[in-house]
Amino acid sequence: MQTIKLGHNEMVVNKSVFNDMLIVKKEIDSIIETLEIMNNPDLMNGIERSKRDVKEGRTHELKSIDDLDKVWEQNDES
Repeated sequence: MQTIKLGHNEMVVNKSVFNDMLIVKKEIDSIIETLEIMNNPDLMNGIERSKRDVKEGRTHELKSIDDLDKVWEQNDES
């Protein structure tokens, strides 16, 4: 059994119900985060630019920190 505090009240639920409640909370948190991203024009523009970059082949395969350093060096030279 698990005790859950809701404001000034407490409720005792079995472990299965408690676990289900945790799953629902995580799902709600995920939905809220998605809505926050979708309502942020700067983030959405960045996502759209990234999609175009991938579609047009402007990507780099990175297998190590050294690979990332090389990409940054190339960008500094541009």
